[in-house]
Amino acid sequence: MPTDNNLQTPIYLSIATVLYRSGDEQLERFRDSLVRCVQHLRSERPVARVTLAVVDNAAAEDGDRHSRQFTRLAGIDSIRFIQPDHNLGYGKAHNLCMHQGSDFHLILNPDVYLAPDALVAGIDYLQQHPATGMVTPYGVDDHEQPLFLSKRYPTVLDFLLRGFAPPALRRLFANRLAHYEMHREYLSGEASDAVEIASGCCMLSRTALLHRLHGFCEDYFLYFEDFDLSVRLRQHARITLVPAMRIVHDGGHAARKGWWHIRQFSRAGYRFFSTHGWHWW
Repeated sequence: MPTDNNLQTPIYLSIATVLYRSGDEQLERFRDSLVRCVQHLRSERPVARVTLAVVDNAAAEDGDRHSRQFTRLAGIDSIRFIQPDHNLGYGKAHNLCMHQGSDFHLILNPDVYLAPDALVAGIDYLQQHPATGMVTPYGVDDHEQPLFLSKRYPTVLDFLLRGFAPPALRRLFANRLAHYEMHREYLSGEASDAVEIASGCCMLSRTALLHRLHGFCEDYFLYFEDFDLSVRLRQHARITLVPAMRIVHDGGHAARKGWWHIRQFSRAGYRFFSTHGWHWW
């Protein structure tokens, strides 16, 4: 539970998501889980304001397909739907949404579905632990299998194994990958400050810290912008895995999406290692 002082201070939460050709069924599930989670937060904690910004990066190509799904949502005070005139990429689109004057800012993918108490768990932890600047959730897939979203700093071998190796080769390096993906910490049920890389699918942060870092580096169009932000953020604060903050995530797997995604993933990986250091093995 938060401290008494925190309980008396209403929080302002801003939320942002970036769309690119999301399916209607997926967005409905995303929207409904978000509304339930916000309503639960309001029922359990003092809340001054909740705002939502949605950027549709495909609007210039596909037209307005989704704004009607985000016109009015219970518990959310203000909704801004942004339709850029071209695809801005992930990080640049999110950076449009970080200056809402909030206390906490939630970066959320449209293929992430929040448990009803996820925001209470994440915000409580940030209020209780001033040394933590970002919390990252415990994620599972639709079959309740853990996704190991929290990671250590990758070596190039880890990058290649996790992104491109066939299952048989991954099994040979299972112990190595388990260390990189923090299996022991992830499955312990305890909060862990050992996170070096947080997944951009769901990041709950102190807004002031994101402003200090100028948000995502816009040199990354897609992939690894969350790795880069994590490394820079950890120079100022901790990133903590909070198991009580639970999500379902059905995205990821760049190598399964075709050659364009593989090229983007590889280029972004090269930029990341060139910027932050090549750890080979």
